Amino acid sequence: MKKQFLKRKRLPIPRFTKADAIDILYILAGMFIFSIAVNIFIVNAQLLSGGLTGASLILQYLFRIPIWLTTLLLNIPLIVLSICKLDFKFTLYSSIGIAANSLFIWLTADLAQFIQLDDPLVLGVLGGVFKGVGIGLTMLHNGSSGGLDILALYLRRHRGKGNIGTYSFVLNIVIILCGMVCFGINSGLYTAVSLFVTSFATDYFISVMDRKKMFLIVSDQSELLKKEITVQFQTGVTIIHGEGAYTGAPKEILYCIVYNREFPELRSFIKRVDPNAFISIIETTEVWGSSFKNML
Repeated sequence: MKKQFLKRKRLPIPRFTKADAIDILYILAGMFIFSIAVNIFIVNAQLLSGGLTGASLILQYLFRIPIWLTTLLLNIPLIVLSICKLDFKFTLYSSIGIAANSLFIWLTADLAQFIQLDDPLVLGVLGGVFKGVGIGLTMLHNGSSGGLDILALYLRRHRGKGNIGTYSFVLNIVIILCGMVCFGINSGLYTAVSLFVTSFATDYFISVMDRKKMFLIVSDQSELLKKEITVQFQTGVTIIHGEGAYTGAPKEILYCIVYNREFPELRSFIKRVDPNAFISIIETTEVWGSSFKNML
């Protein structure tokens, strides 16, 4: 009688790559910009922010508890939730983002004295812009500042439908209402304006920085082009088989997508290889799969 052994599936061990290091550097930069927005603009105007940062600001205004400490402590149970329910990389990047956010808020706490503005609306708008850029930069590299981002993502996956932005907005309403109760209607309304600017700036920054170009190429040098594009631009190429409507001759149509920053170089490369190539370039903002990162 042969012995049968159950084969255990080995869990994949995440490897730290150069791309991960670059992502982490951008997350750190995004959190630094976020901390500048909080300490120089939001705190200077005595306004609130969204998410757990807003809750931390309420506690600082009322009880002098430092923002960085409250933010760090409030995020601990959410990190535990992320470890249990969400993927490893998102949890790791979010943990780094949370730690960096608390550290930079602590380091930049005294910078508010260098800004001489006293208009809460202007400060709120500027704070919203800076926060949007910081959050957008972090999200583009698969990170987050923690807090409601983790909770909203969990609710979306748990329910299987809905939009992360909608969940975050509903959860932020609670923060705004608390601000109105504690600090007056004006503070709550200015905070609402700042949050709207943050949302707009985040979406706009991501759409600008994450734009891509889709190439459709018809060329007699398709064999050379598909090999060189794959090697030089590190992107996949799909071959679509077609034929000329007039000649009836078979044609290979090369389909590929590159980031905006790579598009001038690819276009010039194609024209060098085949000056007579037909190229159609289409703007695209959302790509899933292959070597492109998926937004959470």
